[in-house]
Amino acid sequence: MAARRMGPNQGWRSELASLVQRQVTYTDDEKRDPTLRAASLADRAARRAYNGAPPTVPHTVDQLSAAACMACHQEGTRVDARLASPMPHPFLANCTQCHVEDRTSAPVSPVIVESLFQGLPAPFQGERAWPGAPPTVPHSTWMRDDCLSCHGPMGRPGMMTTHPERQNCLQCHAPSATLDQRPASDPVQFLRDLSEREW
Repeated sequence: MAARRMGPNQGWRSELASLVQRQVTYTDDEKRDPTLRAASLADRAARRAYNGAPPTVPHTVDQLSAAACMACHQEGTRVDARLASPMPHPFLANCTQCHVEDRTSAPVSPVIVESLFQGLPAPFQGERAWPGAPPTVPHSTWMRDDCLSCHGPMGRPGMMTTHPERQNCLQCHAPSATLDQRPASDPVQFLRDLSEREW
């Protein structure tokens, strides 16, 4: 038997699942629109200290558990006009180790020296080997295991894929060894060079 709620707050519901999620659908043209892509990339850049940095948290974080973050970011959700993107990486137990509040409610001592660090410029889109070829991945894939977190149905317009049903993005969209900081390797010499051998 369910407990009957009483008192002045008996109609109050605080479950995230009870909030109405706005269903948004975009046409293929909107998913590829360069103007919408530029706006989405500008919004993305505004939430990072530099290109490649983890996004800041645009709200206060007063919970001591990653479970609070997972309530919105595990699968991603839209509430009104706000988008909580799904996590692009596996679950990690301490979200605030990398993601900090963009404005904190705690007293902060003044910054003594401003940082002059600048990351790589943010790419607009990946290069193509030839016209019509799939674009390469224009960013590092480190901590970005789930392409659909940004390019899937919960992504931003202009950055969404027109084919989210395909299973392996990297089969067609090659990652960059340079951006992933993988050193180029010399071919392994299995056989000695016989041209220098004296016969």
